Amino acid sequence: MIRGVSFQKGVYFIGRKYLAVAYEEKGRIKSSLHPITLKSLARMLWHMFSSMPWYYHVLTAGILLGISLPLFYVGPYLPSYFLLYYAFGMHFFFPMQMRKYHGAEHKVFSYKGVVSSRYLEEIKKADIRNRNCSTNIVVLYFITTLILVIAMLIFRVSDPLFFASYAALIALPFISPFLRKKHPSSFIKWILQLSRYLQVAVTTAEPEDSHLKVAIRSYRRLGFKEMPHRVIIKSTRTSDKKPTKKEP
Repeated sequence: MIRGVSFQKGVYFIGRKYLAVAYEEKGRIKSSLHPITLKSLARMLWHMFSSMPWYYHVLTAGILLGISLPLFYVGPYLPSYFLLYYAFGMHFFFPMQMRKYHGAEHKVFSYKGVVSSRYLEEIKKADIRNRNCSTNIVVLYFITTLILVIAMLIFRVSDPLFFASYAALIALPFISPFLRKKHPSSFIKWILQLSRYLQVAVTTAEPEDSHLKVAIRSYRRLGFKEMPHRVIIKSTRTSDKKPTKKEP
């Protein structure tokens, strides 16, 4: 399965063995393709973090400092699970450019034809919602945490928020596959419906042509390597046939 990751300046697409990135810099689109390695994944994470606005960096530093305060003094501090809420919750506070790239990523995924700038107008009309968006995971995490907190309060578990936050994280790899089932349960359907609403209202924004072109370039870089049928336009020309002799 191809995965997409949007950031403030562009879009990554991740395949089975390679990842591709395209981003806009000084009015020009730059793109590259890399094998999936620890180095390329680390570069992707740094690319994503460093491109965020300065206030995200300040907020991240403040949260990390607040969590580490018990190492230096005895007094008020942020609980460690607050970092989980920040990591998952930031999904709902994307900067506008990132939301537009996220929308462009989704439209490229939704488009069923050959992904090319030649079909930009058609791709622009594609669905901005994505069945396999990471928003599904984020919604599932918070709903699972809420259910566990309620259950622990009923059974009078001490510090329910702490245990529920980490229990939901541990449970996530085991329950998230249910999101991809063709015939999900009513509960999972509700999760997906909520996720689709949030994708439209919160995590994406209608992309401009520039955002779509970046997403298309990234997808095509990966496509030529792993899925050429999705990016190569088949010629409709037929080979010229030699004229046949007329029968006597």
